[in-house]
Amino acid sequence: MKCPVISKDHEIVHGDSMDVLDCVAPGTVGLVFTSPPYYNARDYSQWETYDDYLKDMRAILHKAKATLKDGHYMIVDVSPVIVKYPGETRKETGQLGRRIPLQFHFAKIMEEEGMDFIDDIIWEKPVEATDSKRGLNFYMHKNPLIYYPYPTNEHLLVYRKSIGRKAMTSVTSKIPKQIRDASKVTEEVERGETWHIPPAHNKDHPATFPDELASRVIKLYSYKEDTILDPFVGSGTTCRVAKGLGRRCIGIEKNAAYHEIAVKSVWKDGHRS
Repeated sequence: MKCPVISKDHEIVHGDSMDVLDCVAPGTVGLVFTSPPYYNARDYSQWETYDDYLKDMRAILHKAKATLKDGHYMIVDVSPVIVKYPGETRKETGQLGRRIPLQFHFAKIMEEEGMDFIDDIIWEKPVEATDSKRGLNFYMHKNPLIYYPYPTNEHLLVYRKSIGRKAMTSVTSKIPKQIRDASKVTEEVERGETWHIPPAHNKDHPATFPDELASRVIKLYSYKEDTILDPFVGSGTTCRVAKGLGRRCIGIEKNAAYHEIAVKSVWKDGHRS
């Protein structure tokens, strides 16, 4: 493909991450933060089998890793999904099949990519915020073996591009003192591994990051003037928040309608300012 012009400002690229990531210069990104599309998402899934989905996700994460600076972070937000039983395709109808721990499969991919596991942060949403019907049978009949808690958690898989046995000071010491000072996190932050953040709702997109989630991740895992990369930028939350926090952002979105929403999210009325 012909590479799009990626400016030194913010950029929301309309295209497939599988192609566009080849156009991002290696070792130039300060943070990769994204939530991949779910295999079984009703509005934008394109995969016939779960294995096809994982193959594509592996290829995209591999390319995203190449854009990262050494010692910098890739954070992927995922949660379990339901897939049909083996032998069924997405076009077949019938009862939903098994629940699979997507977070473990993504963790395996990132570790096989040679990235260092740092943390598994749990993003916990209020029970009242879920619209899942999971577990209703138990609450109706109260019989053992049919208890299934409501899905209120997502996993922020925190991995770092390896620097071997070097200390992190070998990375941070290269950042100008002025930037380090300006990037200090002065507000209170969660001390534990669970972040309690209400979900966001957007009538134009089915799965939107809350601003608070994007803000925490960007503040805690990047410096001002860093480039933030979101290969599945969706409605543009990552880039809009990054812009407000003094970072540059590259967002990639395959869906034309969502790309337009993202552009308008970052630039008022879709125009740079």
